[in-house]
This record gives sequence, structure tokens and C-alpha cells, in this order.
Amino acid sequence: MTTTTADPQVRPLKLFANPHWPLALGAIGLVTLGTFENRAVGTALPTLVRQFDALGAFGLANAAPIASYLVALAVTGLWTDRRCSVRR
Repeated sequence: MTTTTADPQVRPLKLFANPHWPLALGAIGLVTLGTFENRAVGTALPTLVRQFDALGAFGLANAAPIASYLVALAVTGLWTDRRCSVRR
């Protein structure tokens, strides 16, 4: 059985380290704002539908942001995998 020892010069990458701090803070902020927006729209939408008598548009109004989010997530995931892979 062979054993390996960790090189003391190599530090593991940390998310909240100084060079990654703006990225981590921005990601947390965007997720928080997106969640707040989703909850706010979901709460207010039934009232708006009744006020404007737009029951036919209720499904589209709920599905459009989710569908656009999924498309954007897939595109940015592919773009990030191609362009920004971690190299050690």
C-alpha cells in the first residue's frame, strides 16, 4: 500500500478567499434577489390576475420566468465549462 503526503506549499482553493470574495458575494446576492423576486411575484400574481381579469395569461406569467431561467442556466453552464475551466 502506498501513501501520499500533501505538499505543504499547495493550498486548497477556498470559495471565500480574498480573490474569490467578490464573485462569491455577487453570486449569493443574485440568488437572494432572484428568490425574493420569485416569492414576490408568486404572492402578488393571483391578485393582479383578478384585478385585470386575465386568468388566461396566468399560466404564461408563471411559466415564462422559469423557462427563461432554465435556458439561461443551460447556456451559461455550457459557456462556463468551455471558457472558464479550472487549470491547476
